[in-house]
Amino acid sequence: MKKKKFSCRILSLLLAVSLLGTLLTACGGKQTPPPANTAPAQTTPAQPGDTGTGGLTTTGQNWELSATCHDPATSVKTLFIQEWASRVKDVTAGQVNITTYPGATLAAPTAALEAMITGAVDVAWVFTSFFPNQFPLTDVVTLPMLGIKDVPQATNVLWDLYEWSADMQKELSDKYKMIMLYTNPPNHLSTATKEVKSLETIKGVQYRAPSGAITDILTLWGAVPIMMGPPDVYEAIEKKVIDGYAFEYSGLADFKLQEVTKYYMDMPIYVGPFLLLMNKDVWNKFPADIQAAIDSVSDRACSIEMAEIFQEDYDTKRNEVLSKEGAVLTQISEADYAAFKAIADEYNAGWAAKISEKGIDGKAFLDKTVEFVQKYAK
Repeated sequence: MKKKKFSCRILSLLLAVSLLGTLLTACGGKQTPPPANTAPAQTTPAQPGDTGTGGLTTTGQNWELSATCHDPATSVKTLFIQEWASRVKDVTAGQVNITTYPGATLAAPTAALEAMITGAVDVAWVFTSFFPNQFPLTDVVTLPMLGIKDVPQATNVLWDLYEWSADMQKELSDKYKMIMLYTNPPNHLSTATKEVKSLETIKGVQYRAPSGAITDILTLWGAVPIMMGPPDVYEAIEKKVIDGYAFEYSGLADFKLQEVTKYYMDMPIYVGPFLLLMNKDVWNKFPADIQAAIDSVSDRACSIEMAEIFQEDYDTKRNEVLSKEGAVLTQISEADYAAFKAIADEYNAGWAAKISEKGIDGKAFLDKTVEFVQKYAK
C-alpha cells in the first residue's frame, strides 16, 4: 500500500511540475525550481498534554530542517526524499518539518557532505563516490563487475554488510545519523560518437566519471576518466570536452543526456551508494520519542522501498532511451567481456589488500560482499 500511495504522489507532483514549467514557458519566465516541498500540508501544532500520534509524548516543540539534493525537482530520487519528509511530518504530529531543496540550490553535489557536517544544511543526500576515501567499506559495491544486476539486490547487500560489520557501522553512524542507504542501478559506459566494445576501442576515450573505483578501472582499461558532476556532463559532451560518461539510465535521462548520446555499452560495471544523512548534533537534540518516530519511517525498509522505485524508474527510462531514434545498444562479445573482467578482478583483489592496511580484513569483507551478491541474485 505504501508504494501505491507513493506512486500516486509521484504522479501528482510530476504533473504539477510539468504544468508549472508549461505556464512559465508560455509567460516567457525563467524556470527556477522551488524547494520540492514548498507547500507543505497545513497541520495544527501539538498542544501541551496532547500525546499526538503514534504515542508521542513530546509536544509543543517544533523543528524546521533543510535537506539538500543535487538532482532536479522532477527526479524520482528527489521526490522520494520529499515523500520521506512528508512521512516524518506525519509521524511526528507535524513537529518536524523538512523542506527539500533540489537542483543543488543549497550545496553542490561535491559539497553536500561538508554542508551537512558543518550545519549549513540539516540533511544531505550524498553520493559516496563524490567523497573519495570517506566511505571505503560502503563503496565496496563500486568495485567493477561484481555481478550486481539491480538496485534492490545491491541495497540488500549493503544493509547485510552494515548489519554484519561493526567497522561499516562505525563508518556510517559515528559522525552522522544515517537515514537511508541504497544504490543506483548498474552503471555502464555511453558515448556520443564512438562505439566502444573492447579494450582496444576504449583506449583514449574520455569519460566523465565520479571518483573512486570507476575512475581507477577506466584508467586500467586504457580510457581517460574526467571527474565532473552530473549537471555539467551535457555541455561537456556538446563542447567535446569528453566523449562520453559512466552513468545509469535513470540518471542520464534526468539530465537529458540521451539528447547528446548515440552508443550505450551493454555491460554493467558498478553501482554507486547513496546516503541520506542528518547532522548528528541536530539528531541528538531530538527527544527519544521523536527519534523513534523518525526511525520508524527510515532505515532499511525505507531504503528498500526507494531501491524498488529507483529500479522501476530505471527500467522505464532505459526503454525510453534505447527506443530513441539512432540509439545503439552495443553488445559485448564473451571474449571481450572476459578481458574487461580479468582486469577488474585483479583490481578488486588490490582493493581488498588496501583495506587490510587499515586494520580490516579486506579479503573477508570482499568475500562476504560476493556472498551477499549471490544471496540476492535473481
